[in-house]
Amino acid sequence: MSKEPDIRSFAIDKRNNYHNPDVVVLFCARQLIRQWDFPNLAAPFWRIYYNCTEGASIIRNGHETPLQPGRFYLIAPDTEYGARLKNPFDHFYVHFQAAPPYASCTGHVYAYDAGGRDREVMTRINELNYDLHENARAVSLLIHELCIRALQQVPSGDLRQTFSDRRILKAINFIESNLSRQISNQELAAPFGMNVNSFARLFRERTGLSPQAYIAQRRIQEACLLLRFTNLSIDEVAEQTGFCDRYYFTRIFSGQRRISPAAFRKLNH
Repeated sequence: MSKEPDIRSFAIDKRNNYHNPDVVVLFCARQLIRQWDFPNLAAPFWRIYYNCTEGASIIRNGHETPLQPGRFYLIAPDTEYGARLKNPFDHFYVHFQAAPPYASCTGHVYAYDAGGRDREVMTRINELNYDLHENARAVSLLIHELCIRALQQVPSGDLRQTFSDRRILKAINFIESNLSRQISNQELAAPFGMNVNSFARLFRERTGLSPQAYIAQRRIQEACLLLRFTNLSIDEVAEQTGFCDRYYFTRIFSGQRRISPAAFRKLNH
C-alpha cells in the first residue's frame, strides 16, 4: 500500500503577514570608475555595489572598508558614508526603492558573499548587456531579482514596523498625495475631529517627528529623487516638492542634507 506524500500546505496573502517589497529600480550601471572621492553619499534610496576589481573603499564612522571583488554591499537609505578611490575599478551598482517596512531601514551597510545564484544573475546580466535594446526586459527582471535577494540580507530587527494607528496612516497617505502644496496641522487633524495640538502630539509619539518636520523631510527626500533621476531644473524641483522658491528650497535642503541641491545632483554611484 503506497504512502501518501507528506505535503505541508500553507496560504499567505496581503491580509496575513505578506510583505510586498514593491521594488522600484531607479538606476543601474556598470562602469570603469576613475574618480570616486566623496565625503558623504547619503541618499534616500537603497544601493547595491558589486565590484569586479579592487580599488575602492567606503568610509563609515571613521572606519574604511575596502570593497572586495565577489562580495555584494547593500547600503540602506540615508546611510551616511564616504567613498575613496585607490585606483580605477570595475563597478556595478543599482539604486532602488522598496516599500515599507524596508523603506524605513536606515543607517546600515550589509556585506555578503555572492552565492551561486547571485553569480549566475551577474553573469547573465553581463551577457545580455551586449544588446541591451533587445534584452531590456530580461535584464530588468534580473536586476529586480538582485534587489529582492539583497533585501533578504536585512535582519528583521533592523526594520521599523509600519504605523499601526489608522489616523497616522491616513495622515501620512494624505501627505504623500499632497507633497507639492502647503499642508497645515489643522488640515491633517480635521478628518479625525481632533484638537490640533492633540493630533500633533500623537503624530510625534508615533513617528518621532512633528507633522511639519515629517512633511519637510519627505519633501526633501522626494527632491533628492527628482534631482538625481530627472532633468528638472532646481526651480522646477522646488515647485514640485511644495517650496515657494528656489532659495527657500536650497536653505531647507542644505540644512537637512548638509549639501546644496546643485552639489547633490552631481554626486554619482
